Amino acid sequence: MAFSIDFKKIFKSTLLVFVFSLIFNPLALALAIPSELGYVQEEIPGQNGKTLILIQEAHADYGAQKSIAGILQSLIENHALRLILVEGGWGNVSLTYFRKYADAKSRLEVSERYLQAGKISGEEYLNIISDFNMELWGVENHGLYEENMRAFLSLEDRREHLAAELSKLEAVLNTLKEKTYSPALLELDRKKHAFDEGTLALTAYLPFLIQDEPALAADFPQIKNFLSLLGQEGSFDPEKVEWEKQNAMKSLSKSLTKPEFEAVQRLSLDQKKGSREELELIHMLLELSASKGKNKQIANLKVYGKVLEEMMRSESRHFFAEVDRLEAHRFDRLALQEEEKELLKTVRAFLLIKKLFNLKLSPENFDSLAQSPQSYSPLSLKSFLTGKAPSEQLPDFEFLEACMPDAKAFYESARKREQAMIQNTIKKMGSEKDKMTALIVGGFHSQPVMQGLHEKGYSVIMISPRFMPDKNPEKQHEQYLKILKEKGSPEHSQNPIREMRGPVLKTS
Repeated sequence: MAFSIDFKKIFKSTLLVFVFSLIFNPLALALAIPSELGYVQEEIPGQNGKTLILIQEAHADYGAQKSIAGILQSLIENHALRLILVEGGWGNVSLTYFRKYADAKSRLEVSERYLQAGKISGEEYLNIISDFNMELWGVENHGLYEENMRAFLSLEDRREHLAAELSKLEAVLNTLKEKTYSPALLELDRKKHAFDEGTLALTAYLPFLIQDEPALAADFPQIKNFLSLLGQEGSFDPEKVEWEKQNAMKSLSKSLTKPEFEAVQRLSLDQKKGSREELELIHMLLELSASKGKNKQIANLKVYGKVLEEMMRSESRHFFAEVDRLEAHRFDRLALQEEEKELLKTVRAFLLIKKLFNLKLSPENFDSLAQSPQSYSPLSLKSFLTGKAPSEQLPDFEFLEACMPDAKAFYESARKREQAMIQNTIKKMGSEKDKMTALIVGGFHSQPVMQGLHEKGYSVIMISPRFMPDKNPEKQHEQYLKILKEKGSPEHSQNPIREMRGPVLKTS
């Protein structure tokens, strides 16, 4: 199970998709990962001669699962990958035996349908439809997995009630913001909401955050670099980039050779292109424009290319940590009155509680909650809000408080699972001769697992699959929770995935 699918960051801006869809790393080329399938996000060299390819999971997302299947196929074909470790199972969970029940066409047809429904994963899909020599091995601890599932199901039974009470609480807080916040603080709050919802681009949000304290950028080196590239002498206007791109293609169209035309057309029509393809297209247009004397009206395009080149050398995880810190700083600076400070503190506590109940906490979020549980208690919010809003508008704080132990238990057992997965990964890799092994885990676990394996001497390369996220992230998250609930229901066996596998090929 993955417990933190932070869809909001996926939608922050079109430029952001380009900037961070491929973080530059020479190992991406060494691994021969097709750029349309994924990118190397991070790598840490080790000393024991074995490499773990850690692939970040995006459960129940069809596009991501197809990309994972493609990445694994590339690694199998180009790097002799054989052993693929997975969360959500224990021991040998390979599906190779399914191949004997149907021909290739039938296996593909049925597997495609189950993949679209979120009932099998990308590695399972590849295992069924291909003839590759591959082994799927679950690295979970059975008992810890069941403990985690029980906590999840306990919360799931109260999900509708939780959503209703959280909605009440959010409405009360929004009303108080309008009454309490200064105009400047209220504007910042609205900008943050728009940014989180994906309606305000990063290129507009960061300049807004820094506009009153330009010297503050020195404390945020990655943001400073981004802003300096973004505004070199005011020459980079994001709104003009697409126009200049189209204009360059139009002006070049009559002078391109057939191979040049086909190359430009291939890149320009690729609807799934990320920063590598985007940068390749820009470089091609700039080079062709220069060689054919048609390099007018491309100033924004030139700077945009430099932005992509530089930002692909950054790590998006660290970049967003800076964005969060800058955002928090701005809120703290603008909350001048005591009542504003108290309300801001309460809003922050609510947002973390909401993430907790919606199973969207990051490891850092959970650490904050664990270190200061009283600060994130619904009853503490009740103490602050009582008398500030009509009692009939307030949520059932006692109910929310009663749900906290199960929500915390969910994440606590997830952390225990994490340690077990690290130990089981080390044990399995140690027992095999493979120099390269893949491990597929959700985003919540990826960084701790990466660090845990590195500490034991393994080289770890983290890969993020390329995919086009659902336009409705909340709907997709709910779909994942629904599938997880079905797999944890009494109708399924101890290994719900294995129970589901039985009828997969029988339908063909």
